[in-house]
Amino acid sequence: MKPSHNTPHEPDCATILAPVVIMSESQRKLTHQCLAESFDSLEGLQNDWDGRGSLAASPETLASAREALALLQASALARGIPWAEPHIGCNERGQITMEWWRDKKTLMVFVRSENEMDYLKYWGADIVIDMEDGELTHIADFIALSHWL
Repeated sequence: MKPSHNTPHEPDCATILAPVVIMSESQRKLTHQCLAESFDSLEGLQNDWDGRGSLAASPETLASAREALALLQASALARGIPWAEPHIGCNERGQITMEWWRDKKTLMVFVRSENEMDYLKYWGADIVIDMEDGELTHIADFIALSHWL
């Protein structure tokens, strides 16, 4: 195939450049195995896992959380936002939680189901003025939260 050249109909510098993300070798690779390992401890949970009647996460919620984590990491790295592995857990409702801390700020993402994710960000002890929550519906929402963190 012959290389294309600018033609009179194509302005100079019209080539679209694809962004390239360069990751240090010390960062964990985003692979199926690494994602699976992040959720290993939650796979075997049964209902009443804490002795207080808490629900275990469903296989569908675990699969959604794996996918969400992969998308969040790839999106952050593609935009040059430093990535830190979240603390991953399960709450009493069977939701998968992902939590990040930086100084006095905390960001929590809750995977409630296959199609629902929420966030909670807090930076102090006052539940009225030091916290904010909402639904996480777009990657841009997570990017904005990452910039806040």
